[in-house]
Amino acid sequence: MKKIFLISLSILLIQNLNAQTIDTSTYDKKMDFIFQHIDKSQITTGLLSEYGIDFMKLNNFTGSSLNDSNYTSLSDWRMLYGSIYSMQLQQNSAVPALAGINTQVDQLNTQTNTISFVGLYYKYNSINANASSLFYASNGQLYDVVGRTQNPYDNNELFAFAPTVQTIVAGTTSFLFNNSNIYSNTTATIAQIDVDAFGNGNYQTVGLGTPLSVDYSTAATYNVVVKVTYSGGTIKYAHTKIIVLAQTNTSNSNTAAKFGSRPINHLDITASKQYLGIAAQGDITVDFAKNNTTRQIKKPLIVVNGFDPVAKDRNTGTSYLADIVPNMDNDLNSGAVIPLNGTNGLDDLDHYDLIFVHWWNGTDYIQRNAYLLESVIQWVNANKVSNNGVIEQNVITGFSMGGLVVRYALRDMELNSLNHNCRLFISHDALLIVAS
Repeated sequence: MKKIFLISLSILLIQNLNAQTIDTSTYDKKMDFIFQHIDKSQITTGLLSEYGIDFMKLNNFTGSSLNDSNYTSLSDWRMLYGSIYSMQLQQNSAVPALAGINTQVDQLNTQTNTISFVGLYYKYNSINANASSLFYASNGQLYDVVGRTQNPYDNNELFAFAPTVQTIVAGTTSFLFNNSNIYSNTTATIAQIDVDAFGNGNYQTVGLGTPLSVDYSTAATYNVVVKVTYSGGTIKYAHTKIIVLAQTNTSNSNTAAKFGSRPINHLDITASKQYLGIAAQGDITVDFAKNNTTRQIKKPLIVVNGFDPVAKDRNTGTSYLADIVPNMDNDLNSGAVIPLNGTNGLDDLDHYDLIFVHWWNGTDYIQRNAYLLESVIQWVNANKVSNNGVIEQNVITGFSMGGLVVRYALRDMELNSLNHNCRLFISHDALLIVAS
């Protein structure tokens, strides 16, 4: 009932919006206009689900139970935080700015032999499934029914923890929880944190700010459960996975070690073609192959970022570069090394010069970012040099949404007689839609 009501309401509002001359150039301006006249004081958290974007199914992450749908990686955690951030209907919602969150997480990524955890515990509101009689729409805007006696908003909770490093080599590491890395709009204080590091039901208590030593001597994938007890007696659960690789796999798994210098860091790129009147912007970072000392691109591997609701600008770092590159040839589900050689056609990863594409709007139109990627491909083609007498063709891999962007860009270039010079496209966790 709730979904039908919201879909019907959205169609009505959008139809009315199109008939008016108002500034709806951005998503938040559209939402501000639609919700302008409602009584916001009844949204006690300042966060409204329908005002924002649910990048993930938030109902799975209540902290009340553990299941296959609420394992939380760092990328999942970012999207959950992005969902909460987008819901800010009022400014008293205690959600820190995305740039600061991203910078802090990136700093935690660089710790040695320590896995820091980031957490979130937020309360937010959503429109009740039976609230259709409590609102009405007029001229593209939502209004409260005068004199209603029922509050149309439900109270919800979002709870999640994730490690900032998910893949390690067998040995001893430490888990670290700090209050400064746990974000919340509740008044609840943490009384105790217990961690089941091996998924076997054996919990260890860890103090805030005090490292917990964990011996992962056997290569495997471990389910890690975090149990948080709050001062009022409330108990919340979250779980994630830690991938432990054997020592003998170090040379294969540590993709970052296969690249050398980085003389090109966050080079700005603007698409040469617009979509709906706007040209996408982004930047690229180039890591040359370990043995490439010429500081010129010889054998390009273009890596295309995925869907990124908390995308960062060039001054605060590249969102997924620290996540993707070290694990590019690992299966994060099983911990196994992905055979990019041979059957996947990517020979000797350490011979490639990596060009990482970062969107300034990681949730933009596929077409718009595809046009940006076309400009990146053309830049690579114009700047690569001969490799032992051969001009190497491009290898392009796209992660998640990035896979869709690559597919669109390559086909668009072909239709417009532009040479993408791509010999191999690797689509990683990207949706394939087949028309019947």
